[in-house]
Amino acid sequence: MRGKTLRSVFLPYGEDNPYPIALARSLHAAGAIVERPLCGWFFLPAVLGSPRADLLHLHWLEMFLLTGTEIMAFVKLVVFLVQVVIVKMAGVRIVWTVHNINDHEDRHAVPHRIGMVCIARMANAIVAHSEWAKNELTKMARIANSVKIFVVPHGNFIGLYGNSISRTAARQELGIDDSRLVFLFLGKIRRYKGVLELVEAFNKFGRSDCELLIAGAPFDSLLEAEIKAKLKSRKNIRFYSGVVPDDKVQVYMNACDVAVFPFRRITTSASVVLAMSFGRACIAPRLGGLPEIVNEKGAILYDAGDGSGLERCLNEAFIHRPELDAMGTSNLRRAEHWGWDRIGKMTMDIYTSICK
Repeated sequence: MRGKTLRSVFLPYGEDNPYPIALARSLHAAGAIVERPLCGWFFLPAVLGSPRADLLHLHWLEMFLLTGTEIMAFVKLVVFLVQVVIVKMAGVRIVWTVHNINDHEDRHAVPHRIGMVCIARMANAIVAHSEWAKNELTKMARIANSVKIFVVPHGNFIGLYGNSISRTAARQELGIDDSRLVFLFLGKIRRYKGVLELVEAFNKFGRSDCELLIAGAPFDSLLEAEIKAKLKSRKNIRFYSGVVPDDKVQVYMNACDVAVFPFRRITTSASVVLAMSFGRACIAPRLGGLPEIVNEKGAILYDAGDGSGLERCLNEAFIHRPELDAMGTSNLRRAEHWGWDRIGKMTMDIYTSICK
């Protein structure tokens, strides 16, 4: 296929997730044709139609298994894997980007794990965002030939969201005084992200001259109710429930001093990269691939098994408040190395290496 323009099909569509959008653009700039079809669970026509794709690039495998019962998840898994086998037999190369080792809500864990192992074995190339993820996947799927796993950083979000509002203006919009130390949790709220633990730690931290902002849509109504129950009578914790519009991301990010990521488990984190792209200092656990993304120059880190670690980090941020802007600048400089031109070239190199 030397000299041919490669055609890649991304699945699943990924809705309005900025990752596949930015990756598709960068691959297009590198010379590939990328399609993101809205084809649901049956994708053979989108891949094998005319012209036939050269590559099927899979992302979030759990999206192919979402259903009400374990039995139906197995049925959908079989349908999914049969289609991948047919695609592979037709000569289409399979690429899989491992965004998560585990499904976030542990829905249908057994079929999800079987699907991951099967795709890991069938894929011509696997993209991991960290050495940790590469090693975990190698062990989980017992991949003898780990050279087919390529470590490509998660691209940054610099320029993907507006970033023109000042800290003062952002705080004025939210009604927050400039003098206060502001912590932020931003993004879709799911149990594995530890928001309930964050609220408890902030309550124990107990400083009335600090604010905690929680902005995002809870995964379900039960989680939302639990959060609201913990926030009763707390005037310095603000909960903005709902999907955060793109134009509001800069408001929350620029209003805060520190972005907090109290994960219970994690593979990689786009939200950490987002905070770094806005030049924010971070609080995060030494967990999964996070230590390869953010370091002590830009973050206050704690051991995930330390029950009081998060509270101590909040207090450390308060003590070292004059240093937080410099930590954010360090994070921004680090994130600049993960520009999409570089990510697109690295991914294109993988494409061409398996399509020779």
